[in-house]
Amino acid sequence: KKLITLMSRDGPLFQRTASATSQIKRLQERSAALQTEMKAVLDRYTAQFAAMDAMVGRMNSLRESLKNQFDAMQAAYTNK
Repeated sequence: KKLITLMSRDGPLFQRTASATSQIKRLQERSAALQTEMKAVLDRYTAQFAAMDAMVGRMNSLRESLKNQFDAMQAAYTNK
């Protein structure tokens, strides 16, 4: 009789199983949402890094160009 009570739909075993199943489902949904959010963050950081890398490349190119111009100007004035 106790076994029937434990295993009935109103029994504690069924209720705990249902509760655990419900909690697993909620955790899986939260995990999926977190994975989606983390992918969006990674994509955003990747785009920001690419933009920063491109800007650093342009700045390095500008630095080299200005250095070459100043070196040429210095050479022009020191050779007179």
